[in-house]
Amino acid sequence: MATSSSIKNLNPRLQSVFGFLTPSDDIEIRKILGNTDKLLLEFACFFGKNHAGWGGTGLDLVWFPSGKIQISSFVGAGSDGGHMVDFIVSLYPTWFYDEFPLEQGWKIEAEIEADCQHKVDCGYMHCVYELPSVISSNPIEAVTALQNITVELIELGKKKPIEYWLQLAGEGQL
Repeated sequence: MATSSSIKNLNPRLQSVFGFLTPSDDIEIRKILGNTDKLLLEFACFFGKNHAGWGGTGLDLVWFPSGKIQISSFVGAGSDGGHMVDFIVSLYPTWFYDEFPLEQGWKIEAEIEADCQHKVDCGYMHCVYELPSVISSNPIEAVTALQNITVELIELGKKKPIEYWLQLAGEGQL
């Protein structure tokens, strides 16, 4: 089970994700992450919610038992029938899935997952849409890309009703 810490509330050290940071880099990164938190919370309000991420404040630092670590968040929205759609953003070091990358970098992703809509419910959520991922070689560029992809995800989420995303998790989805 992963351990999650609200970046806003607990102010964890970000070196675990980014490596060495100067004090000015840390301040700039936290400013951008704070702006992204605000975007996520405003998006949650669009769905009548007052929380985003595991900590409820937006972005979380998530540490997995394997030692892998990421910055991520989600906004969950439900339909009248109780089915859920999650709008998810994440930033993680390129070594997260690659044992020994050749250079330092961070991958930024955003996706939409929806509750299973198959006749026989598998009990899982299905990825129904992925934005093109971004790879950055600089921590400040990485969090800026995270903010930008969050904006794109929010635009998508506001453009289509929840039912649209749910139907993509139905019989035609593999």
